Amino acid sequence: MDDKNSSALVVGGGIGGIQAALDLAEKGFKVYLIEKNSAIGGTLSQLDKQFPTNSCGFCKVLPVFNEEDSDFCIRRELSHPNIELITYADVTGVEGSAGLFEVTVRKNARFVKEEMCTACGLCADVCPIDVKDDFNKGITKRKAIYVKYPLAVPNVYTVDMSICNKCGECVDICPTDAIELTQQDEIIKLKVGSVILSPGFEEFDPKVLTSYGYGIYPNVVTSTEFERIMSTNGLSRPSDGAKPRNIAFLQCIGSRDSERNYCSSACCMISLKESYIAKEIDSLVEPHIFFMDMRAFGKGYHQYYEDSKEKITFTRTRVASLYEDRTTNNLQVTYEEGADIVEKVFDLVVLAAGQVPPEDAKGLSDIFKIELNEHGFCKTRYYSDVETTRDGIYVCGSFSSPKDIPDTVVQASAAAMKASALIIPESRRREEQLDVKIADNGPKIGVFLCRYGDKIDNIDIDNLGAFVEDLSDVTSVEYLDYACLDEDMETVRKKIVDGDINRVVFGACAPYDYEMFFKNALKDVSIDPAFIELVNLREQVAWVHLD
Repeated sequence: MDDKNSSALVVGGGIGGIQAALDLAEKGFKVYLIEKNSAIGGTLSQLDKQFPTNSCGFCKVLPVFNEEDSDFCIRRELSHPNIELITYADVTGVEGSAGLFEVTVRKNARFVKEEMCTACGLCADVCPIDVKDDFNKGITKRKAIYVKYPLAVPNVYTVDMSICNKCGECVDICPTDAIELTQQDEIIKLKVGSVILSPGFEEFDPKVLTSYGYGIYPNVVTSTEFERIMSTNGLSRPSDGAKPRNIAFLQCIGSRDSERNYCSSACCMISLKESYIAKEIDSLVEPHIFFMDMRAFGKGYHQYYEDSKEKITFTRTRVASLYEDRTTNNLQVTYEEGADIVEKVFDLVVLAAGQVPPEDAKGLSDIFKIELNEHGFCKTRYYSDVETTRDGIYVCGSFSSPKDIPDTVVQASAAAMKASALIIPESRRREEQLDVKIADNGPKIGVFLCRYGDKIDNIDIDNLGAFVEDLSDVTSVEYLDYACLDEDMETVRKKIVDGDINRVVFGACAPYDYEMFFKNALKDVSIDPAFIELVNLREQVAWVHLD
């Protein structure tokens, strides 16, 4: 018997924690995903679009299926049977060592029975109490009983008992008797072999930098607040609801200074994206970005920056101060340009507030007995960005250092790999190796070519299929109308079983959308995911050779 536990704990339900949990679950491990808020999603759930494609938040990060079935793909993925989602909960204690941790979790009372809530919203309709909605950064109001955001995961209401007056209106109207105002916290004990910490980050609070007037002038907002303004109201000024025309974006607020001498990594691209989106919403908007260095270092980022120069004004300087015209609520920004001191009036100022450690970083450090670095982020080992200073506990995302979404996702997968390597029992490793060896009696390759509904008309699919049939070890070539549809995938599974196929090649499209779909769909016919290859006929062949 192996002296270890083969389950894992992921702390934090942002995109890093979600990715790590999915990776571990796909490997067959039991995963407990703990989130302190009432719903998962983290900062990404507050973002409408992602750079550099300006595509929607989750849809280009997590595995996506065909358009008909992919509404809110995060909900589909986190219904994975190996993932147990525990929201509105905190880790309060950790005992043991790598491979054999016992974790104490306090599941806070929601005062709503999760299994009975249908998210009908009747309770919120009758609630008499309004409070600023923290998800929308105070731009809108929510009730004392609320759901964190539309279609939240889990989509269950929560009572904010700090403001609830216990009037009982919600209790009386609930059609399923789901509301229980006497509910108590629950203590849960979990035994896990490894832990991944992904609690995210906090946005720097610019109120301490009084020269920028944040918290004093209503038309000075942070990047996240501006994101929610665009998402909820289209585009408007907090002071009067008027449409802003001249918008200033000030970079490096709360980073690259004497107290926080690090770069927050994502701020430049966030301001570029928000400038783009503001211009899309209202073509009369004139964005102006004031920056020290434009750090557009990720894949496609520099081209995004170059393309933006046609729409956005850039000034390389650090703005010293700004003040408000009290009659118009406009903001006069003072800055140095060359040898000149320039003053310019803007309708709205957006502060690119940097990333700082999460509020509970010190508490997590004490509970998990890990070290923090000089900036308060999680300290990692040399040459391993995912290993903390305690064996068996790993980290991903901005808890180790500021980073953007793609870097967070990559690091989450790396952390999942490390965590899984620790908890795979030796007996299971031997069984897995044995199964692959026995199953491999020589290649029998099945090739499935997708016609994409005859929309790829500059590739002769039939001729391609005839060519492939003559290739070594190919035992079957089949044509599909839409490989991403369930009925065509059922055809694939039948052909694999009937032909005793052990290698599969798909000629289809968009690997980032469909690769995981194909691999998951073929698990029940015993095809090892390593023996599935996707050739991108659409984007990498047809669309780049239209002539």
